[in-house]
Amino acid sequence: MHVRKVKRPGGVFSYAVQPFVEDEHGAWVFAPKGSPWDAPHDSGALEFDVLALFNPDHWFVTWWVDYPAGRRLEIDVSLPPERTDDGWTYVDLELDPIRNDDGTVEIEDDDEFDEACANGWITQEHAAIALEIANDMAARLDAHEEPWGDEGWRRLAHARSEVRTFTTAGAVPHLLTRVRELLEDAFGADYAEEDWQNALGGWHVVAVEHDRVVAHASVVPRTIEVGDRSFRSGYVESVATASDRERLGLGSRAMTVITDIVRDKFELGALSTGRQDFYARLGWERWQGPTYVRDGVNRTRTEEDDDGLMVLRFGAQEHLDLTAPITCEARPGDDW
Repeated sequence: MHVRKVKRPGGVFSYAVQPFVEDEHGAWVFAPKGSPWDAPHDSGALEFDVLALFNPDHWFVTWWVDYPAGRRLEIDVSLPPERTDDGWTYVDLELDPIRNDDGTVEIEDDDEFDEACANGWITQEHAAIALEIANDMAARLDAHEEPWGDEGWRRLAHARSEVRTFTTAGAVPHLLTRVRELLEDAFGADYAEEDWQNALGGWHVVAVEHDRVVAHASVVPRTIEVGDRSFRSGYVESVATASDRERLGLGSRAMTVITDIVRDKFELGALSTGRQDFYARLGWERWQGPTYVRDGVNRTRTEEDDDGLMVLRFGAQEHLDLTAPITCEARPGDDW
């Protein structure tokens, strides 16, 4: 699949892309780092990831460009793009509203626009429309109106990240090393050896970009007692996202898969968190009853954990009493 950008009189610039998704915003395409491009007097491969959005009803094309020096959202004001047999084509009208990584918004290439107008490469009618579109889109970029706010960056993260699921026993050693590096970077000195050991022994879900682990969640088997009943439970551990990849939906992707694993492998899900809203969106519920820990025959109240405990009810446990006492087994590090 190719995108062809026509510059008058410069010629055609072609980019190899991959279809991503089509929705109410238009057709999204993805060009990963290394994708080939061709220009009238040059060719090469992209040195960064790019996401683009095409809508035949709009007089522009949007590019989310993850430059190594700082990502930019770039808009090519153009004639409405047209779908072709193998992708998209559009005629560039030179004006480029952009938003820099620091949030500043500007309109670039006005000199090229003036030259194109003076030489008749852009008609007066199209020039007037281009100016109106450029100013309108600059305002939308400044207001972070979606999908030109965070939505495009989230989709770029989805497009380039690979979600992998594996067990601790079946993990490639270097992958676990990268998971631990992510967790130590995310949690700092608060992430102890016991926390790492508690994250092992079950299933892991990671999001990987260019062989870098950028998000992780794991679920391990534990016995959880509710009232006088015991359940084989999936306990979620070590959920984290790389600091430079936050707010892109990667943690949600990992937790969505983990939630499916809990439903498939266990009778009940449980976790302890200070971010209840995040997990509530995925169907987890706050536990309302008192919490305990069992060490042999002894059971000890854990009041400090009451507010952070959440569970996933499903199947036969769909109507489990959320106000009942709940107990986990003791272990090194945090019990809950």
